Amino acid sequence: MASGLKLLEEKTVDSMEEDRKNQIRLLVHSTEGIMKELREAIYGKRFESSGTQSFTGRVQAYLSEMESMSGAQIRLEMDERAEEMTASQKIVLYRISCEAVSNAVCHGRARRIALRLALTDREICMEVQDNGSGLSVPSGESLRGNGLRNMNRMVSLLRGQILLEAGENRGTAVRLRLPRR
Repeated sequence: MASGLKLLEEKTVDSMEEDRKNQIRLLVHSTEGIMKELREAIYGKRFESSGTQSFTGRVQAYLSEMESMSGAQIRLEMDERAEEMTASQKIVLYRISCEAVSNAVCHGRARRIALRLALTDREICMEVQDNGSGLSVPSGESLRGNGLRNMNRMVSLLRGQILLEAGENRGTAVRLRLPRR
């Protein structure tokens, strides 16, 4: 898929609007990133201890990409001790932060998103809050999305808790807590 987009970019007529060319370039870059993420999900994700390939660096890169693709303003508050988390904690928090931000942009049409990660001696707390359209769930029904179900499973594997607060036209907040060790 990425190679097809790359070929399309190269064959694009020179007279085409520069904006469209930039959009294609962004799609190529995004698709390449998605393919890399998919490979890492299959073969295991590794984070470096610092730099752009660290947990913090990858979260920042993902949020920056989502900002440029969606036009949403995304604020990040990351605990300076984030790199002290275990590999499995980093993987779960990275996946959930990506899923929650993607849901906010794609489904909630959010224009402002805040992601906060804080560590205490006993637990890790993460919150993703947006000003999007929220969720409307008919009485007696539960949320059925695969992404939400996967978030629940990942948090459960680490003996944590996840809470989704949402209301129609009130935005959405995803809050989770994981034991530190």
